[in-house]
Order: sequence, then structure tokens, then C-alpha cells
Amino acid sequence: MIVSEFSSSQRFIDSKPRFKLTRPAVPPDLRGGQMTIVFECLLAVYPACLTLDELVKSCEKRGYRARFRNPKTDIHKSMLYHLNRIDAAQQCSN
Repeated sequence: MIVSEFSSSQRFIDSKPRFKLTRPAVPPDLRGGQMTIVFECLLAVYPACLTLDELVKSCEKRGYRARFRNPKTDIHKSMLYHLNRIDAAQQCSN
């Protein structure tokens, strides 16, 4: 179930959005892989916020990019896709 609606447009990415978890509870549909890495990176700084670029760097250290099937995948858009799927993720006010 998708709850959040973060745009994956380049304009949104360029606006340097920041994200955080609203609660540190593990989502019931967390199955591993990239979504788990995104959740764990946000959980590591809970309740603080991370910019999208900080989140990308943190997730890359945990092997996020290595899980791509297509190496040309835009990591920012991939990250936003998973943020949209984690119902405990929210955008921070800048």
C-alpha cells in the first residue's frame, strides 16, 4: 500500500528534499533488499532528517546500488520509489 506521494521528478530532486521516519516501527511488508536498506538508513538517524543526497550516500555504503538490475537506474528516483512505499517515511520541512 503506497501512502506517501513523493515526486520523482528532477525538479523535486533538485529541491533537495529531506526525509525522516515518523516512527521507528518496522513496516510489516519489509521484505529485504533495497527497501530494507532505505528503512535502516532512516532508522539509524531517527528522529533526525536526511537530505535525499545524504540518504543516497548512506544507502550506497550498505550496498544499495549493487542490487540494481539495470546499472543505468537513477538512484535518486529509485530511492524516492522506496520512500513512497514506506508508510512511516515523511518529508521534513526545510
